[in-house]
Amino acid sequence: MGNQFKLTPSVQEPATLLVGILSPQHTPSYPDAYFQEFLSLARTNQVDTTHNIFVKLRSIDAGYYLTKGKLEEIRDYCEKEKIEALFFLNHFHHNRNET
Repeated sequence: MGNQFKLTPSVQEPATLLVGILSPQHTPSYPDAYFQEFLSLARTNQVDTTHNIFVKLRSIDAGYYLTKGKLEEIRDYCEKEKIEALFFLNHFHHNRNET
């Protein structure tokens, strides 16, 4: 007999949005390199990087971290592009002097 191929069901990955965040507490010296590393890590983990947004926050909402306007911007993009999963890149700063 000739070569036999086993068919495996294809799994469609959900449409994913990668969101990179620069905040007042975290502004890296080289933001482009910071974001490119994020995209590279996502690709390494086989995450589609077609959809990505990089945002700069002027302030942080105490309840949701992102401001209402940024949340609406991300929500609108997700609805338009039928995004099903989100990945966020953000550096959370911990002040060691806090008690």
